[in-house]
Amino acid sequence: MLIGDSDGKGRTTRRIMTGADKIARFFAGLLTTYPPGAFAAARPVLVNGDVGFHIPAMDGGGRYHDMDVHVQTVALRDGLIVGIYDQVNPEKLQHLRV
Repeated sequence: MLIGDSDGKGRTTRRIMTGADKIARFFAGLLTTYPPGAFAAARPVLVNGDVGFHIPAMDGGGRYHDMDVHVQTVALRDGLIVGIYDQVNPEKLQHLRV
């Protein structure tokens, strides 16, 4: 499951997505939407004790979409990813120290 939260203030999925194949295709498509290296800039972080990633903002240079700041939390169960929570709402990310 992939859940995006931007409150309309950033780019993320608008609907809850389910299914590993569908989510993998969605992420693969993002690789052509954002500047090369945008996702390689992601750094691991703990989000309320859970595994997560901080993806910094990046200018799209006019050819790609600008990358908003993202914090993705990964929910694990029995060693498998069962949920990804993509937080993009800048008001909810103000307190981050990264």
